[in-house]
Amino acid sequence: MNSSFPKKLSAHMSNQISASSSLKRLRQLSPRWLIGIGLFGLLLIAAPAVKQRLAAQSETVTQTEESLPVETVPVAREESYEVSRAYTGEIASVQASELGFERSGQLIELLCQKGRRYRPEQLWLG
Repeated sequence: MNSSFPKKLSAHMSNQISASSSLKRLRQLSPRWLIGIGLFGLLLIAAPAVKQRLAAQSETVTQTEESLPVETVPVAREESYEVSRAYTGEIASVQASELGFERSGQLIELLCQKGRRYRPEQLWLG
């Protein structure tokens, strides 16, 4: 057999033992530490992408600022202005009353004097 095999096996076993002890230490950490380590890892992963996006955005802003001419107009005070609006829809009453009369027909003449006051049950005779 090869004489390096026992050395490789012992190195492999020591790596497994150190890995298991690392896991035990990691389990003993408080949840706050674990959250902090996770956020730090995300920051390390996301930082290059954010930097690249910000660089691309600043290039776009620079190109836009250089290519658009600006014309200024003096501001004048207006005394009044008109706003017109058009709406479409249907107007309907909330409450409707059906009226009915004892006698049908058309009123031809009203026999009372204009401006005069009448009491209830008083006859309106010209």
